[in-house]
Amino acid sequence: VKAERDGKGQRLLSELELWEVSLVTFPMLPEARVSAKGDDPDAEVWRSMVQLFDEARQSLAGRV
Repeated sequence: VKAERDGKGQRLLSELELWEVSLVTFPMLPEARVSAKGDDPDAEVWRSMVQLFDEARQSLAGRV
C-alpha cells in the first residue's frame, strides 16, 4: 500500500492490493484483477483539467 496524508490529515491511497476473500468450493483466481470501478463524481473535472493542460502544452510547443 502506498499512501500520503493530505492537508486535512486524511490518507490518499495511490496504490493498493485487493484480495478476493470468500467461502467457496473453488479457491480464488490469482490472475483476477479489478479493471474498473464505479462512477467518479470528479471525473468530469479531471477530464477538463487534462484538456486544459493538453491545450497549454500544445500552445507552448507551437511557440518554441
